[in-house]
Amino acid sequence: DGDGNKVEIDKQPGLTIGGYFLRPQSQGHVQIQSADASVPPRINANYLSAEIDRTSAIALFRWFRLLAAQPALKPFIVNELTPGPEVQSDEQILAAFRRFGQTAYHVSGTCRMGADRASVLDPQLRVRGVEGLRVVDTSVMPCLVSGNTNAPAMALAMRAAELITGPPSGAPAARIFPSPSSTSCTSMALVSAPMARANVFSTPPPKRESATPPSATTSAPTPP
Repeated sequence: DGDGNKVEIDKQPGLTIGGYFLRPQSQGHVQIQSADASVPPRINANYLSAEIDRTSAIALFRWFRLLAAQPALKPFIVNELTPGPEVQSDEQILAAFRRFGQTAYHVSGTCRMGADRASVLDPQLRVRGVEGLRVVDTSVMPCLVSGNTNAPAMALAMRAAELITGPPSGAPAARIFPSPSSTSCTSMALVSAPMARANVFSTPPPKRESATPPSATTSAPTPP
């Protein structure tokens, strides 16, 4: 229903057009609330706090509608269901983005590695100030990658194994590159882009009496 309270299959055919930012700039934070490890941390993702993310959200939303209006797709669309054609202004679009958007769960950067003293980890993934502790997951990334985080997480694990046990016999040691400077990569406390799933369109029910697909030049059908 857009608010995360109920998930169900729509009773009519339709399609969802979605997208999300590969390099969001909004920064959140994770705070320890207690010395008791059973107490969960306080997490504030702080979505859309950066101006560039808000501008991008509006542009992305309008592009969804532009895509749906293309001649090859328009004949198959009856109307816009979510958030609805009444949402037009930038403020309305951002409100819909916040209500219907979802996280892509590609969080990173909460324990970033780096050569600078402000980094949580050194370039060998060791926690600064703590003996015998390393972190090996996407939280060590200084920047969010422009894509899925699964393969990078596996690469991190392979590199960590080399750092801990040494490279396989006969294999050259991997080079350690310096951390990117702040001018080329923003160090983010918590990065997770809200995924825009804000444009849901209804489509006409399939016609059982004919197997011939409608022409792209056919006018848009009226709602049932």
